[in-house]
Amino acid sequence: MKMQNNIVMPDIQETKKEILEDIIKNLGITKAGIYLRETAYQKVDYLEIKDELFKNKNVDEIYNEIQRIKSI
Repeated sequence: MKMQNNIVMPDIQETKKEILEDIIKNLGITKAGIYLRETAYQKVDYLEIKDELFKNKNVDEIYNEIQRIKSI
């Protein structure tokens, strides 16, 4: 399966703003504040998470899995 190379990444600042607005809208300001405080101070090894999530999958396998989940 050949993937398109013309993927446009969204602006990171706009994305962060949108996510924060959604968290506040869904949880309320108090719970959103608690969530953000707790997650901001967690020591997270993102490479370890990536390895656990994707194991030995290649890009095509990850893409196909995302498409399968989206169709459910």
